[in-house]
Amino acid sequence: MKKKHIALALILWSLPLLPVWAFGVTDTGQTTCFDNEGNAIACPSPGQPFYGQDGNFLINPPSFSKTDSDKTVTDHATGLTWEVKTAASLEETVTQTEALAYIDGLNAEAFCGHRDWRLPTILELHAMVDFEHDGPAVDTDFFPNTQKTRHYWSSTTSEVEGVTKYYLLNFDLGHVSNTTNPDTAATVRAVRGAPLTNPSRYHLNMDNTVTDFNTGLIWELKTQENTSDKWHQHMAAAYCNDLEIGGYTDWRLPTIKELLTLIDYTRTEQPMLHMPVFTNSVIAFHSEISACYWSSTTSVTPVIQTGKKTMAWAVDIQHGVTKRGFKTSQDNSGDAFRVRAVRGGQALQPGGLVITNPKPGSTWHKGDTMLITWENPSPEIPGNVAIAISCDGGKSFASITDDTPSDGAYSWTVTEQDDVNGVLKIMPLHGAYAARGASTGIFYTECRKYLCAIPHDDTTREIGSQAVIDVKLSTAPENTVAFDVTCSDDTEARVTPKALFFSSENWCDTQYVTVTGKDDTEADGNQDYYVNVSVNTEFTKDTSGFAALAPTQVSFTNIDDDTKQSDGEGSVKAADGDTSGGCFIGCLETL
Repeated sequence: MKKKHIALALILWSLPLLPVWAFGVTDTGQTTCFDNEGNAIACPSPGQPFYGQDGNFLINPPSFSKTDSDKTVTDHATGLTWEVKTAASLEETVTQTEALAYIDGLNAEAFCGHRDWRLPTILELHAMVDFEHDGPAVDTDFFPNTQKTRHYWSSTTSEVEGVTKYYLLNFDLGHVSNTTNPDTAATVRAVRGAPLTNPSRYHLNMDNTVTDFNTGLIWELKTQENTSDKWHQHMAAAYCNDLEIGGYTDWRLPTIKELLTLIDYTRTEQPMLHMPVFTNSVIAFHSEISACYWSSTTSVTPVIQTGKKTMAWAVDIQHGVTKRGFKTSQDNSGDAFRVRAVRGGQALQPGGLVITNPKPGSTWHKGDTMLITWENPSPEIPGNVAIAISCDGGKSFASITDDTPSDGAYSWTVTEQDDVNGVLKIMPLHGAYAARGASTGIFYTECRKYLCAIPHDDTTREIGSQAVIDVKLSTAPENTVAFDVTCSDDTEARVTPKALFFSSENWCDTQYVTVTGKDDTEADGNQDYYVNVSVNTEFTKDTSGFAALAPTQVSFTNIDDDTKQSDGEGSVKAADGDTSGGCFIGCLETL
Protein backbone atom coordinates (compact mmCIF):
# COMPACT_ATOMS: atom_id res chain seq x y z
CA MET A 1 0.00 0.00 0.00
CA LYS A 2 1.31 3.41 -0.93
CA LYS A 3 0.62 6.82 0.47
CA LYS A 4 0.63 10.04 -1.49
CA HIS A 5 -0.23 13.68 -0.84
CA ILE A 6 -1.93 15.65 -3.58
CA ALA A 7 -2.97 19.30 -3.73
CA LEU A 8 -5.58 20.67 -6.11
CA ALA A 9 -5.83 24.41 -6.66
CA LEU A 10 -9.17 24.90 -5.00
CA ILE A 11 -10.26 26.99 -2.03
CA LEU A 12 -10.83 25.34 1.33
CA TRP A 13 -13.91 26.38 3.25
CA SER A 14 -13.51 24.73 6.65
CA LEU A 15 -11.24 22.28 8.37
CA PRO A 16 -13.09 19.55 10.30
CA LEU A 17 -10.90 16.59 11.13
CA LEU A 18 -12.86 13.47 10.30
CA PRO A 19 -14.75 12.23 7.25
CA VAL A 20 -18.49 12.32 7.75
CA TRP A 21 -20.88 9.60 6.56
CA ALA A 22 -24.12 11.40 5.82
CA PHE A 23 -27.27 9.45 5.02
CA GLY A 24 -25.90 6.22 3.61
CA VAL A 25 -28.55 5.11 1.12
CA THR A 26 -27.83 1.42 0.62
CA ASP A 27 -27.94 -0.73 -2.46
CA THR A 28 -31.18 -2.61 -3.05
CA GLY A 29 -29.36 -5.94 -3.32
CA GLN A 30 -30.89 -6.51 -6.75
CA THR A 31 -28.18 -7.96 -9.00
CA THR A 32 -30.41 -9.72 -11.52
CA CYS A 33 -31.60 -7.92 -14.65
CA PHE A 34 -34.95 -8.57 -16.31
CA ASP A 35 -36.79 -8.06 -19.57
CA ASN A 36 -40.32 -6.69 -19.68
CA GLU A 37 -41.78 -10.19 -19.40
CA GLY A 38 -40.03 -10.84 -16.10
CA ASN A 39 -37.40 -13.18 -17.52
CA ALA A 40 -33.94 -12.98 -15.96
CA ILE A 41 -31.36 -11.83 -18.50
CA ALA A 42 -27.66 -11.03 -18.54
CA CYS A 43 -27.33 -7.43 -17.42
CA PRO A 44 -27.12 -5.36 -20.61
CA SER A 45 -24.40 -2.89 -21.55
CA PRO A 46 -25.00 0.76 -22.48
CA GLY A 47 -26.92 1.01 -25.74
CA GLN A 48 -28.49 -2.43 -25.41
CA PRO A 49 -32.19 -3.01 -24.68
CA PHE A 50 -33.16 -2.85 -21.00
CA TYR A 51 -29.95 -1.09 -19.96
CA GLY A 52 -30.25 1.24 -16.99
CA GLN A 53 -32.10 -1.02 -14.56
CA ASP A 54 -31.21 -1.62 -10.94
CA GLY A 55 -28.89 -4.58 -11.57
CA ASN A 56 -26.61 -2.41 -13.72
CA PHE A 57 -25.55 -0.19 -10.81
CA LEU A 58 -24.11 -0.46 -7.33
CA ILE A 59 -24.25 2.02 -4.45
CA ASN A 60 -23.14 1.21 -0.88
CA PRO A 61 -23.68 -2.58 -0.85
CA PRO A 62 -25.10 -3.94 2.43
CA SER A 63 -22.60 -5.42 4.86
CA PHE A 64 -23.87 -7.23 7.96
CA SER A 65 -22.25 -8.98 10.90
CA LYS A 66 -23.77 -10.84 13.84
CA THR A 67 -23.08 -9.35 17.26
CA ASP A 68 -24.04 -9.86 20.91
CA SER A 69 -24.19 -13.67 20.62
CA ASP A 70 -26.43 -13.41 17.54
CA LYS A 71 -28.97 -11.28 19.40
CA THR A 72 -28.17 -8.27 17.22
CA VAL A 73 -26.90 -7.53 13.71
CA THR A 74 -24.72 -4.56 12.78
CA ASP A 75 -25.23 -2.99 9.36
CA HIS A 76 -21.83 -1.58 8.39
CA ALA A 77 -23.28 0.38 5.47
CA THR A 78 -25.47 2.49 7.75
CA GLY A 79 -23.79 2.09 11.15
CA LEU A 80 -27.04 0.83 12.70
CA THR A 81 -27.42 -2.15 15.03
CA TRP A 82 -30.65 -4.15 14.76
CA GLU A 83 -32.46 -6.44 17.14
CA VAL A 84 -32.70 -10.04 15.90
CA LYS A 85 -36.18 -11.45 16.44
CA THR A 86 -36.80 -14.85 17.99
CA ALA A 87 -39.13 -17.58 16.77
CA ALA A 88 -41.52 -16.69 19.58
CA SER A 89 -42.02 -13.23 18.05
CA LEU A 90 -43.52 -14.57 14.83
CA GLU A 91 -47.07 -14.43 16.18
CA GLU A 92 -46.73 -11.19 18.13
CA THR A 93 -48.59 -8.04 17.07
CA VAL A 94 -48.65 -4.66 18.76
CA THR A 95 -50.25 -1.26 18.33
CA GLN A 96 -48.11 1.83 17.85
CA THR A 97 -48.36 2.68 21.55
CA GLU A 98 -47.44 -0.88 22.50
CA ALA A 99 -44.47 -0.76 20.11
CA LEU A 100 -43.12 2.28 21.95
CA ALA A 101 -43.69 0.51 25.28
CA TYR A 102 -41.76 -2.50 23.95
CA ILE A 103 -38.80 -0.21 23.18
CA ASP A 104 -39.02 1.26 26.68
CA GLY A 105 -38.84 -2.28 28.06
CA LEU A 106 -35.66 -3.07 26.12
CA ASN A 107 -34.02 0.07 27.47
CA ALA A 108 -35.18 -0.64 31.02
CA GLU A 109 -33.49 -4.04 30.95
CA ALA A 110 -30.45 -2.68 29.05
CA PHE A 111 -30.91 -5.20 26.24
CA CYS A 112 -27.46 -6.40 25.11
CA GLY A 113 -25.92 -3.82 27.44
CA HIS A 114 -27.51 -0.75 25.84
CA ARG A 115 -30.25 1.69 26.80
CA ASP A 116 -30.51 3.65 23.54
CA TRP A 117 -32.85 1.37 21.59
CA ARG A 118 -35.55 3.10 19.55
CA LEU A 119 -38.12 2.59 16.83
CA PRO A 120 -36.48 2.87 13.40
CA THR A 121 -37.48 5.52 10.89
CA ILE A 122 -39.19 4.36 7.72
CA LEU A 123 -36.01 5.07 5.72
CA GLU A 124 -34.01 2.88 8.10
CA LEU A 125 -36.48 0.00 7.78
CA HIS A 126 -36.47 0.41 4.01
CA ALA A 127 -32.66 0.30 3.99
CA MET A 128 -32.87 -3.29 5.33
CA VAL A 129 -34.90 -4.58 2.39
CA ASP A 130 -33.25 -6.99 -0.05
CA PHE A 131 -35.08 -6.51 -3.36
CA GLU A 132 -33.40 -9.54 -4.89
CA HIS A 133 -35.73 -11.69 -2.76
CA ASP A 134 -39.26 -11.72 -1.42
CA GLY A 135 -41.30 -13.48 1.22
CA PRO A 136 -39.47 -12.06 3.17
CA ALA A 137 -37.49 -9.43 1.27
CA VAL A 138 -34.58 -9.47 3.69
CA ASP A 139 -31.35 -11.40 4.22
CA THR A 140 -32.68 -14.22 6.39
CA ASP A 141 -29.16 -15.39 7.29
CA PHE A 142 -28.88 -12.27 9.41
CA PHE A 143 -32.55 -11.52 10.06
CA PRO A 144 -34.30 -14.83 10.76
CA ASN A 145 -37.87 -14.95 12.03
CA THR A 146 -38.88 -11.89 10.02
CA GLN A 147 -42.64 -11.76 9.66
CA LYS A 148 -43.67 -11.55 6.03
CA THR A 149 -47.41 -11.17 6.54
CA ARG A 150 -47.25 -8.32 9.05
CA HIS A 151 -46.20 -4.71 8.87
CA TYR A 152 -43.42 -3.29 11.03
CA TRP A 153 -43.89 -0.02 12.88
CA SER A 154 -41.58 2.90 12.19
CA SER A 155 -41.19 6.12 14.17
CA THR A 156 -42.04 8.17 11.08
CA THR A 157 -45.27 10.12 11.01
CA SER A 158 -46.57 12.88 8.77
CA GLU A 159 -49.06 15.71 9.23
CA VAL A 160 -50.19 16.50 5.71
CA GLU A 161 -53.21 18.78 5.46
CA GLY A 162 -54.08 18.13 9.10
CA VAL A 163 -54.17 14.32 8.82
CA THR A 164 -51.76 12.28 10.98
CA LYS A 165 -50.36 9.22 9.24
CA TYR A 166 -48.13 6.48 10.63
CA TYR A 167 -45.65 4.74 8.34
CA LEU A 168 -45.02 0.99 8.25
CA LEU A 169 -43.03 -1.49 6.18
CA ASN A 170 -44.06 -4.97 5.07
CA PHE A 171 -41.13 -7.32 4.51
CA ASP A 172 -43.10 -9.66 2.27
CA LEU A 173 -42.22 -7.42 -0.69
CA GLY A 174 -40.51 -4.45 0.97
CA HIS A 175 -43.54 -2.19 0.62
CA VAL A 176 -43.84 1.17 2.46
CA SER A 177 -47.40 2.09 3.44
CA ASN A 178 -49.18 4.32 5.93
CA THR A 179 -52.22 4.27 8.15
CA THR A 180 -54.26 6.79 10.10
CA ASN A 181 -54.99 4.14 12.76
CA PRO A 182 -52.33 3.84 15.50
CA ASP A 183 -54.13 0.73 16.77
CA THR A 184 -53.27 -1.21 13.61
CA ALA A 185 -51.94 -4.69 14.42
CA ALA A 186 -48.29 -4.72 13.39
CA THR A 187 -44.96 -5.83 14.81
CA VAL A 188 -41.76 -4.15 15.95
CA ARG A 189 -37.99 -4.41 15.48
CA ALA A 190 -35.70 -2.22 17.60
CA VAL A 191 -32.63 -0.38 16.35
CA ARG A 192 -29.84 1.68 17.87
CA GLY A 193 -27.32 4.08 16.38
CA ALA A 194 -27.29 7.59 14.96
CA PRO A 195 -30.62 8.15 13.19
CA LEU A 196 -30.58 8.12 9.41
CA THR A 197 -32.52 11.31 9.06
CA ASN A 198 -33.15 13.03 5.76
CA PRO A 199 -32.85 16.78 6.48
CA SER A 200 -33.10 19.34 3.74
CA ARG A 201 -29.46 19.51 2.69
CA TYR A 202 -29.43 20.27 -1.00
CA HIS A 203 -26.93 22.12 -3.16
CA LEU A 204 -28.17 23.82 -6.32
CA ASN A 205 -25.65 23.33 -9.12
CA MET A 206 -27.24 26.15 -11.16
CA ASP A 207 -27.57 23.90 -14.22
CA ASN A 208 -31.02 22.34 -13.66
CA THR A 209 -29.51 19.78 -11.28
CA VAL A 210 -29.31 19.56 -7.50
CA THR A 211 -26.90 17.60 -5.30
CA ASP A 212 -28.17 15.85 -2.18
CA PHE A 213 -25.48 16.17 0.50
CA ASN A 214 -26.88 13.24 2.46
CA THR A 215 -26.91 10.55 -0.20
CA GLY A 216 -24.26 11.73 -2.65
CA LEU A 217 -26.73 11.75 -5.53
CA ILE A 218 -27.29 14.41 -8.19
CA TRP A 219 -30.92 14.80 -9.25
CA GLU A 220 -32.56 16.23 -12.33
CA LEU A 221 -34.66 19.32 -11.67
CA LYS A 222 -37.81 19.18 -13.74
CA THR A 223 -38.95 22.11 -15.87
CA GLN A 224 -42.49 23.32 -16.37
CA GLU A 225 -42.35 21.77 -19.83
CA ASN A 226 -41.51 18.20 -18.78
CA THR A 227 -42.79 17.87 -15.23
CA SER A 228 -46.04 16.17 -16.28
CA ASP A 229 -44.57 13.74 -18.83
CA LYS A 230 -45.48 10.11 -18.12
CA TRP A 231 -43.75 7.02 -19.46
CA HIS A 232 -43.83 3.25 -19.42
CA GLN A 233 -41.02 1.95 -17.20
CA HIS A 234 -38.61 0.89 -19.96
CA MET A 235 -39.16 4.23 -21.73
CA ALA A 236 -38.51 6.05 -18.45
CA ALA A 237 -35.14 4.26 -18.27
CA ALA A 238 -34.41 5.19 -21.89
CA TYR A 239 -35.30 8.83 -21.16
CA CYS A 240 -32.73 8.89 -18.36
CA ASN A 241 -30.06 7.10 -20.41
CA ASP A 242 -30.43 9.66 -23.23
CA LEU A 243 -30.58 12.70 -20.96
CA GLU A 244 -27.90 15.39 -21.07
CA ILE A 245 -28.11 18.05 -18.37
CA GLY A 246 -25.36 20.09 -16.78
CA GLY A 247 -22.79 18.62 -19.15
CA TYR A 248 -23.40 15.07 -17.86
CA THR A 249 -24.57 12.11 -19.92
CA ASP A 250 -24.50 9.32 -17.30
CA TRP A 251 -28.03 9.83 -16.00
CA ARG A 252 -30.07 6.81 -14.97
CA LEU A 253 -33.39 5.82 -13.46
CA PRO A 254 -33.03 5.80 -9.64
CA THR A 255 -33.42 2.69 -7.53
CA ILE A 256 -36.40 2.47 -5.21
CA LYS A 257 -34.21 3.16 -2.15
CA GLU A 258 -32.69 6.24 -3.76
CA LEU A 259 -36.05 7.57 -4.85
CA LEU A 260 -37.62 7.22 -1.40
CA THR A 261 -34.92 9.44 0.14
CA LEU A 262 -36.48 12.42 -1.65
CA ILE A 263 -39.62 12.20 0.48
CA ASP A 264 -39.78 14.90 3.15
CA TYR A 265 -41.99 13.52 5.93
CA THR A 266 -41.98 16.88 7.71
CA ARG A 267 -44.02 18.47 4.93
CA THR A 268 -47.51 19.62 5.83
CA GLU A 269 -48.63 19.99 2.21
CA GLN A 270 -48.43 17.87 -0.91
CA PRO A 271 -46.22 16.93 -2.66
CA MET A 272 -44.01 15.48 0.07
CA LEU A 273 -40.76 16.77 -1.42
CA HIS A 274 -38.44 19.46 -0.11
CA MET A 275 -39.78 22.69 -1.51
CA PRO A 276 -38.80 25.01 -3.09
CA VAL A 277 -35.94 22.89 -4.51
CA PHE A 278 -38.31 20.56 -6.36
CA THR A 279 -40.74 23.26 -7.40
CA ASN A 280 -41.89 21.63 -10.65
CA SER A 281 -43.08 18.39 -9.05
CA VAL A 282 -46.72 17.76 -9.79
CA ILE A 283 -49.12 15.94 -7.53
CA ALA A 284 -52.00 13.90 -8.87
CA PHE A 285 -54.32 15.36 -11.42
CA HIS A 286 -58.06 15.08 -10.82
CA SER A 287 -58.26 11.80 -12.74
CA GLU A 288 -55.41 10.21 -10.76
CA ILE A 289 -55.30 8.82 -7.25
CA SER A 290 -51.55 9.28 -6.78
CA ALA A 291 -48.45 10.84 -8.31
CA CYS A 292 -45.94 8.04 -8.85
CA TYR A 293 -42.37 8.20 -10.13
CA TRP A 294 -40.70 5.12 -11.60
CA SER A 295 -37.68 3.44 -10.07
CA SER A 296 -35.28 1.07 -11.85
CA THR A 297 -36.02 -1.71 -9.34
CA THR A 298 -38.03 -4.67 -10.59
CA SER A 299 -40.48 -6.42 -8.27
CA VAL A 300 -39.26 -10.03 -8.21
CA THR A 301 -42.74 -11.24 -7.24
CA PRO A 302 -44.54 -12.21 -10.48
CA VAL A 303 -48.10 -11.04 -10.96
CA ILE A 304 -50.10 -12.87 -13.61
CA GLN A 305 -52.76 -10.86 -15.40
CA THR A 306 -53.87 -10.74 -19.00
CA GLY A 307 -50.93 -9.41 -20.97
CA LYS A 308 -49.15 -8.20 -17.83
CA LYS A 309 -47.00 -10.14 -15.44
CA THR A 310 -44.01 -8.05 -14.37
CA MET A 311 -44.00 -5.05 -12.09
CA ALA A 312 -41.48 -2.43 -11.02
CA TRP A 313 -41.36 -0.25 -7.94
CA ALA A 314 -42.37 3.41 -7.79
CA VAL A 315 -42.66 6.15 -5.16
CA ASP A 316 -45.87 8.10 -4.64
CA ILE A 317 -44.73 11.65 -3.80
CA GLN A 318 -48.25 12.60 -2.78
CA HIS A 319 -48.41 10.12 0.11
CA GLY A 320 -44.76 9.20 0.78
CA VAL A 321 -45.26 5.48 0.11
CA THR A 322 -43.98 2.92 -2.39
CA LYS A 323 -46.14 1.23 -4.99
CA ARG A 324 -45.76 -1.18 -7.87
CA GLY A 325 -46.69 -0.59 -11.48
CA PHE A 326 -46.89 -2.92 -14.45
CA LYS A 327 -44.07 -2.86 -16.93
CA THR A 328 -44.93 -2.77 -20.62
CA SER A 329 -45.65 -6.27 -21.94
CA GLN A 330 -46.17 -7.80 -25.37
CA ASP A 331 -49.54 -6.14 -25.91
CA ASN A 332 -47.90 -2.74 -25.15
CA SER A 333 -50.00 -2.31 -22.04
CA GLY A 334 -48.58 -1.19 -18.74
CA ASP A 335 -48.63 1.67 -16.27
CA ALA A 336 -47.35 5.13 -17.15
CA PHE A 337 -45.67 7.07 -14.35
CA ARG A 338 -43.47 10.14 -14.15
CA VAL A 339 -39.69 10.09 -14.06
CA ARG A 340 -36.85 11.97 -12.35
CA ALA A 341 -33.30 11.09 -13.39
CA VAL A 342 -30.34 10.65 -11.04
CA ARG A 343 -26.60 10.16 -11.28
CA GLY A 344 -24.08 8.82 -8.77
CA GLY A 345 -22.99 5.43 -7.47
CA GLN A 346 -21.10 3.28 -9.95
CA ALA A 347 -22.00 1.43 -13.10
CA LEU A 348 -20.99 -2.23 -12.88
CA GLN A 349 -18.79 -3.58 -15.66
CA PRO A 350 -18.89 -7.37 -16.23
CA GLY A 351 -15.53 -8.62 -14.96
CA GLY A 352 -14.55 -5.09 -13.91
CA LEU A 353 -13.19 -3.44 -10.79
CA VAL A 354 -15.59 -2.42 -8.00
CA ILE A 355 -14.72 0.57 -5.80
CA THR A 356 -15.70 0.02 -2.15
CA ASN A 357 -14.40 3.31 -0.68
CA PRO A 358 -14.96 6.30 -0.70
CA LYS A 359 -18.67 5.94 -0.12
CA PRO A 360 -21.18 8.08 -2.00
CA GLY A 361 -22.44 10.79 0.34
CA SER A 362 -19.30 10.88 2.50
CA THR A 363 -17.53 14.16 3.24
CA TRP A 364 -13.76 14.58 3.40
CA HIS A 365 -11.65 17.48 4.62
CA LYS A 366 -8.11 18.77 4.51
CA GLY A 367 -5.74 16.42 6.34
CA ASP A 368 -8.07 13.41 6.13
CA THR A 369 -6.52 10.14 5.07
CA MET A 370 -8.84 8.65 2.48
CA LEU A 371 -8.29 4.91 2.22
CA ILE A 372 -9.28 4.14 -1.35
CA THR A 373 -10.31 0.50 -1.65
CA TRP A 374 -11.51 -1.66 -4.51
CA GLU A 375 -12.21 -5.27 -5.38
CA ASN A 376 -10.58 -7.13 -8.25
CA PRO A 377 -12.83 -9.63 -10.03
CA SER A 378 -12.12 -13.31 -10.42
CA PRO A 379 -10.15 -13.95 -12.54
CA GLU A 380 -8.18 -10.87 -11.55
CA ILE A 381 -7.31 -8.05 -13.91
CA PRO A 382 -3.52 -8.19 -14.27
CA GLY A 383 -1.12 -5.28 -13.90
CA ASN A 384 -1.20 -1.99 -12.05
CA VAL A 385 -3.84 0.74 -11.95
CA ALA A 386 -4.04 4.53 -12.12
CA ILE A 387 -6.27 6.51 -9.74
CA ALA A 388 -7.73 9.94 -10.47
CA ILE A 389 -10.17 12.33 -8.81
CA SER A 390 -12.70 14.70 -10.33
CA CYS A 391 -13.89 17.88 -8.66
CA ASP A 392 -16.64 18.63 -11.18
CA GLY A 393 -18.79 15.52 -11.06
CA GLY A 394 -16.72 13.54 -13.55
CA LYS A 395 -16.20 16.03 -16.37
CA SER A 396 -12.43 16.23 -15.81
CA PHE A 397 -9.94 14.35 -13.64
CA ALA A 398 -6.65 15.06 -11.86
CA SER A 399 -4.21 12.26 -11.13
CA ILE A 400 -3.78 10.86 -7.64
CA THR A 401 -1.34 8.23 -8.87
CA ASP A 402 -0.38 7.23 -12.39
CA ASP A 403 0.85 3.76 -11.44
CA THR A 404 0.20 1.66 -8.33
CA PRO A 405 -0.23 -2.08 -7.69
CA SER A 406 -3.80 -3.31 -7.97
CA ASP A 407 -3.73 -4.69 -4.43
CA GLY A 408 -7.13 -3.29 -3.46
CA ALA A 409 -6.03 -0.34 -1.33
CA TYR A 410 -4.32 3.04 -1.69
CA SER A 411 -3.94 5.71 1.00
CA TRP A 412 -4.32 9.33 -0.06
CA THR A 413 -4.09 12.45 2.12
CA VAL A 414 -6.62 15.11 1.14
CA THR A 415 -5.12 18.59 0.92
CA GLU A 416 -6.57 21.93 -0.15
CA GLN A 417 -9.74 20.83 -1.83
CA ASP A 418 -13.12 22.47 -2.15
CA ASP A 419 -15.68 20.48 -4.04
CA VAL A 420 -19.26 19.32 -3.83
CA ASN A 421 -19.41 16.78 -6.66
CA GLY A 422 -16.41 14.50 -6.21
CA VAL A 423 -15.87 11.39 -8.34
CA LEU A 424 -13.08 8.81 -8.04
CA LYS A 425 -11.85 6.72 -10.97
CA ILE A 426 -9.59 3.63 -11.00
CA MET A 427 -8.26 2.50 -14.39
CA PRO A 428 -6.34 -0.72 -15.21
CA LEU A 429 -3.09 0.08 -17.03
CA HIS A 430 -3.04 -3.21 -18.93
CA GLY A 431 -4.33 -2.20 -22.36
CA ALA A 432 -6.55 -5.24 -22.84
CA TYR A 433 -8.41 -4.45 -19.62
CA ALA A 434 -8.60 -0.66 -19.83
CA ALA A 435 -12.39 -0.70 -20.27
CA ARG A 436 -12.89 -2.60 -17.00
CA GLY A 437 -12.13 0.28 -14.69
CA ALA A 438 -14.57 1.80 -12.23
CA SER A 439 -15.69 5.22 -11.05
CA THR A 440 -17.80 6.15 -8.04
CA GLY A 441 -19.42 9.28 -6.62
CA ILE A 442 -20.79 11.55 -5.52
CA PHE A 443 -18.72 12.37 -2.42
CA TYR A 444 -17.49 15.70 -1.08
CA THR A 445 -14.15 17.17 -0.32
CA GLU A 446 -15.94 20.22 1.02
CA CYS A 447 -19.26 21.99 0.93
CA ARG A 448 -18.95 25.25 -0.96
CA LYS A 449 -21.09 28.21 -0.06
CA TYR A 450 -21.45 30.83 -2.74
CA LEU A 451 -23.71 33.36 -4.34
CA CYS A 452 -24.79 32.74 -7.92
CA ALA A 453 -25.49 35.88 -9.97
CA ILE A 454 -26.52 35.40 -13.60
CA PRO A 455 -27.21 38.50 -15.75
CA HIS A 456 -29.75 38.27 -18.58
CA ASP A 457 -27.73 40.83 -20.56
CA ASP A 458 -24.40 42.60 -20.19
CA THR A 459 -25.41 46.05 -21.43
CA THR A 460 -27.66 48.94 -20.48
CA ARG A 461 -28.35 52.13 -22.44
CA GLU A 462 -28.41 55.76 -21.45
CA ILE A 463 -31.99 55.99 -22.68
CA GLY A 464 -32.95 53.95 -19.63
CA SER A 465 -32.95 50.36 -20.86
CA GLN A 466 -32.64 47.71 -18.19
CA ALA A 467 -30.76 44.51 -17.46
CA VAL A 468 -31.75 41.91 -14.86
CA ILE A 469 -29.52 39.77 -12.63
CA ASP A 470 -30.85 36.47 -11.21
CA VAL A 471 -29.45 35.90 -7.72
CA LYS A 472 -29.53 32.66 -5.66
CA LEU A 473 -27.55 30.95 -2.93
CA SER A 474 -25.86 27.60 -3.58
CA THR A 475 -27.22 25.94 -0.45
CA ALA A 476 -29.41 26.65 2.55
CA PRO A 477 -28.03 28.93 5.28
CA GLU A 478 -28.74 28.24 8.93
CA ASN A 479 -30.04 31.78 9.44
CA THR A 480 -30.58 35.04 7.56
CA VAL A 481 -27.94 36.22 5.07
CA ALA A 482 -28.18 39.87 3.99
CA PHE A 483 -26.50 41.40 0.93
CA ASP A 484 -25.95 45.01 -0.12
CA VAL A 485 -26.35 45.75 -3.84
CA THR A 486 -24.37 48.73 -5.17
CA CYS A 487 -23.21 50.15 -8.49
CA SER A 488 -19.56 51.06 -9.06
CA ASP A 489 -20.57 54.20 -11.00
CA ASP A 490 -23.83 55.84 -9.96
CA THR A 491 -23.61 58.23 -12.92
CA GLU A 492 -24.00 55.35 -15.38
CA ALA A 493 -26.65 53.11 -13.76
CA ARG A 494 -28.87 52.60 -10.76
CA VAL A 495 -29.78 49.29 -9.12
CA THR A 496 -32.94 48.11 -7.36
CA PRO A 497 -33.37 46.73 -4.82
CA LYS A 498 -30.37 47.81 -2.82
CA ALA A 499 -30.61 44.90 -0.38
CA LEU A 500 -31.33 41.16 -0.64
CA PHE A 501 -32.24 38.79 2.18
CA PHE A 502 -31.98 34.98 2.05
CA SER A 503 -33.06 32.47 4.69
CA SER A 504 -33.39 28.72 5.11
CA GLU A 505 -36.86 29.05 3.58
CA ASN A 506 -36.18 31.12 0.44
CA TRP A 507 -32.49 30.36 -0.25
CA CYS A 508 -33.11 28.82 -3.67
CA ASP A 509 -35.85 31.24 -4.74
CA THR A 510 -34.45 33.48 -7.46
CA GLN A 511 -34.29 37.13 -6.41
CA TYR A 512 -33.93 39.77 -9.09
CA VAL A 513 -31.74 42.86 -9.28
CA THR A 514 -32.78 45.40 -11.93
CA VAL A 515 -30.01 47.52 -13.46
CA THR A 516 -31.17 50.68 -15.29
CA GLY A 517 -28.89 52.77 -17.51
CA LYS A 518 -28.63 56.52 -16.75
CA ASP A 519 -28.12 59.42 -19.19
CA ASP A 520 -25.22 61.67 -18.24
CA THR A 521 -25.74 64.01 -21.30
CA GLU A 522 -22.04 63.71 -22.12
CA ALA A 523 -20.59 62.23 -25.29
CA ASP A 524 -18.20 60.10 -23.24
CA GLY A 525 -18.54 56.86 -25.20
CA ASN A 526 -19.58 53.49 -23.84
CA GLN A 527 -18.72 53.15 -20.16
CA ASP A 528 -17.94 49.95 -18.25
CA TYR A 529 -19.16 49.51 -14.69
CA TYR A 530 -20.10 46.67 -12.39
CA VAL A 531 -22.79 45.76 -9.90
CA ASN A 532 -21.40 44.66 -6.56
CA VAL A 533 -23.25 42.20 -4.27
CA SER A 534 -21.59 41.97 -0.86
CA VAL A 535 -22.52 40.53 2.52
CA ASN A 536 -24.01 42.98 5.01
CA THR A 537 -22.44 41.71 8.22
CA GLU A 538 -24.68 43.83 10.44
CA PHE A 539 -27.90 42.14 9.31
CA THR A 540 -26.46 38.68 8.54
CA LYS A 541 -27.31 36.25 11.35
CA ASP A 542 -26.00 33.08 9.69
CA THR A 543 -22.94 31.45 11.28
CA SER A 544 -22.43 28.54 8.85
CA GLY A 545 -19.96 30.40 6.63
CA PHE A 546 -21.91 32.73 4.35
CA ALA A 547 -20.77 35.78 6.32
CA ALA A 548 -17.23 35.23 4.97
CA LEU A 549 -18.22 35.31 1.28
CA ALA A 550 -16.17 37.62 -0.90
CA PRO A 551 -18.09 40.28 -2.85
CA THR A 552 -19.57 39.22 -6.18
CA GLN A 553 -19.17 41.56 -9.15
CA VAL A 554 -21.20 41.46 -12.37
CA SER A 555 -19.82 43.58 -15.22
CA PHE A 556 -21.89 45.74 -17.58
CA THR A 557 -21.42 48.35 -20.31
CA ASN A 558 -23.65 51.42 -20.51
CA ILE A 559 -24.15 52.34 -24.18
CA ASP A 560 -23.60 56.06 -24.83
CA ASP A 561 -26.54 57.46 -26.81
CA ASP A 562 -24.78 60.79 -27.28
CA THR A 563 -22.04 59.17 -29.42
CA LYS A 564 -23.49 56.56 -31.77
CA GLN A 565 -21.29 54.02 -33.52
CA SER A 566 -22.75 52.73 -36.76
CA ASP A 567 -22.30 49.14 -37.84
CA GLY A 568 -23.22 50.04 -41.42
CA GLU A 569 -26.94 49.45 -40.94
CA GLY A 570 -27.72 52.31 -38.60
CA SER A 571 -27.82 50.21 -35.41
CA VAL A 572 -25.98 51.01 -32.24
CA LYS A 573 -22.98 48.85 -31.31
CA ALA A 574 -21.57 48.41 -27.87
CA ALA A 575 -17.86 48.84 -27.43
CA ASP A 576 -15.96 45.67 -26.64
CA GLY A 577 -15.79 45.03 -22.92
CA ASP A 578 -16.01 42.49 -20.14
CA THR A 579 -19.14 40.40 -20.47
CA SER A 580 -18.65 38.32 -17.39
CA GLY A 581 -21.59 36.44 -15.96
CA GLY A 582 -22.55 33.10 -14.56
CA CYS A 583 -21.95 31.67 -11.12
CA PHE A 584 -19.44 33.61 -9.09
CA ILE A 585 -17.86 31.64 -6.28
CA GLY A 586 -16.78 33.83 -3.39
CA CYS A 587 -15.29 31.51 -0.77
CA LEU A 588 -12.86 32.78 1.82
CA GLU A 589 -10.68 30.43 3.84
CA THR A 590 -11.63 30.22 7.50
CA LEU A 591 -9.01 29.38 10.05
